[in-house]
Amino acid sequence: MAKKPEPRCRAVVLCDVIYRDEDTKKLILVGTFHVVHTLKLPCVHPAMSLYLAINEGLGQYGFRIVVEHVDTQQRVFETKGPLDFADPNQLIEINAPMNGLQFVNKGRYDIQVWADDYMIGQTSFFVNLVPQG
Repeated sequence: MAKKPEPRCRAVVLCDVIYRDEDTKKLILVGTFHVVHTLKLPCVHPAMSLYLAINEGLGQYGFRIVVEHVDTQQRVFETKGPLDFADPNQLIEINAPMNGLQFVNKGRYDIQVWADDYMIGQTSFFVNLVPQG
């Protein structure tokens, strides 16, 4: 049996919220960022969204998004589901809300995007303590 092609993640963007314009059906990404500022730890970030654009797959894949602290490997978010491609030219756009993430540690957090055993996308963001006073 032939091996399934590895999907390609064409975009991985972290933002505050994603809307769909009902007239054009285009997605609108609001408030892109790569740093979460907080006065204290632990903290809870109320809402963020991850935009993904994926193509070059064929058939069904097990899809997974993982967010973890780089130094401790503490996982703060994971979601799973199917990813179905009818055609390798099909572009799948995903709006993945990530609400209520709790951060215990400052520093770098990696977001990994998986299709079966392929890590097809990755980005990072930072949690920084804001000095008080």
